Amino acid sequence: MSRNIRMMIFGLPRNTSRQELKDLVSPCGDSRLALMDLPGDNDEAMAIVRLDEDQRLASRLSERVQNHRLRGRRLKSWLTVLPWV
Repeated sequence: MSRNIRMMIFGLPRNTSRQELKDLVSPCGDSRLALMDLPGDNDEAMAIVRLDEDQRLASRLSERVQNHRLRGRRLKSWLTVLPWV
């Protein structure tokens, strides 16, 4: 059974485009992503990115996202620890 690694990205502006997100995660190759608005009046969205099985690459990408600013907002990332079913 392959291990599916997911990275959650928080702090995105609500109007973030799929292309902006693809540009951000492009070092991990062809990944699948979902972009979702968070409920409430705040201007915030999150993304879930499905990554390859390479844990080291996923960790490097997560660090890159943590140090990235998008339109003045500092992004936060979190990698799943357990396999995602």
